[in-house]
Amino acid sequence: MNKSLYRVFLITLFLPSFIQAQTAFNPNVLPLGDTESLMGNSGTGGIGSTGAIYYNPAALTMVEGNSLSLSGSAYLSFKFEAKPLAVINGTELNYEADGFQTVPTSVIIVKKVKDWNVGFAALVPMEFSYEGRTKWTIPGEVGPDINIKLNQNYSESIFLVGLSAARKINDTWSGGLTLFAQNYTYKSILDFRSEVSSNPDFIFQNSHRETFAPTSLLAVIGLQKTMKKMNLGLRVALPSIQLFGSADYYDYSYSNFDPSNIEVSQIDISNETAEFATPLDLRLGGTFFPFQKLTFTLDVAYRFPLEYDVYDDPRIDEHIATKGNFRANAGVEYLLNEKLSLYTGGAYTPTTLKSAGDEFGQNFASFFAGAKSISKYFETSLGFFYSVGKGEGNLDAGQGKTTEKYTYIGIVLGTNYRF
Repeated sequence: MNKSLYRVFLITLFLPSFIQAQTAFNPNVLPLGDTESLMGNSGTGGIGSTGAIYYNPAALTMVEGNSLSLSGSAYLSFKFEAKPLAVINGTELNYEADGFQTVPTSVIIVKKVKDWNVGFAALVPMEFSYEGRTKWTIPGEVGPDINIKLNQNYSESIFLVGLSAARKINDTWSGGLTLFAQNYTYKSILDFRSEVSSNPDFIFQNSHRETFAPTSLLAVIGLQKTMKKMNLGLRVALPSIQLFGSADYYDYSYSNFDPSNIEVSQIDISNETAEFATPLDLRLGGTFFPFQKLTFTLDVAYRFPLEYDVYDDPRIDEHIATKGNFRANAGVEYLLNEKLSLYTGGAYTPTTLKSAGDEFGQNFASFFAGAKSISKYFETSLGFFYSVGKGEGNLDAGQGKTTEKYTYIGIVLGTNYRF
């Protein structure tokens, strides 16, 4: 019985790590940017949008005059499922978490300075949080039932703030660079308790608290070639460089299932160094203009493998490892008239997490649609997005497979002011 409960505890303890690995390392799941957020997060080839500060700094040369753009998710609903999270004594422990929030995804300013287009951006490409309580009951094989309770408070986000500069090299080539300060914030508070239903004094209890917010430097290099019927763009995001960041880590467990051998353990660490890293990322995009009112975008990207230890302290075993993966984004813009444009797009983003010799793959498919009203100085957009991620992995101790599913639904609002 102790081994079974301990296995459930370990799986539950590392549940936030699964969530972290499937959101923080998927850069195209949620909408980001001005026009790009309506076109499947594509536009590396250049579409005259201020979002180029992130997607391809060289394409900032297509932004005419000075611009201020704001965009955000007015409503973001999310749901996470793991079925089963574990199998104990033949009982499947299913897990669900859901909630909603608003996310201010981008504030971007672009200004023309002589031959240069310079920009400032504050971006939130990912924000995720929930809190709640989960309960399970495991029927005893030969003894009493076991009740399990899990209280949790969990959040993570990425915040980018950066400066960009771009200029034309000649009539057809442009180059650009954006330097971001990348802040990753993570908080996980778990209180886990399992008890014998017929005698609640026999318990296995764990309290776990983990918070950190490391900051790193992220450099994005852009190159663009403009032609009559198409543009080509290359975006190179270099591996991030750790700048600073500290963390607090607390873990306490107590078990008296064996009265003759009461087990107590504790780790209490403050101001520990913690790391969040992003790998080399290459993205090639094309923008095509087959007709005057129609624009197509297509981006193909490759994210290189990533592997590092979150903490330097050997007492804390948190290791991140992902495989290299291709991803694809595409979008369409149709100019209905001089005052209204229609948009749609899609994205496919796979990620594979490696852990203890095993692999867990999560494939995200996203759909975007929206419209933008256009006047002399203002562009106002309204969009909708739906993203779903699914994957399978092996359960602990050969107990079969688990299926995980993420669902995001939201509305995107944006405005762009040209002056």
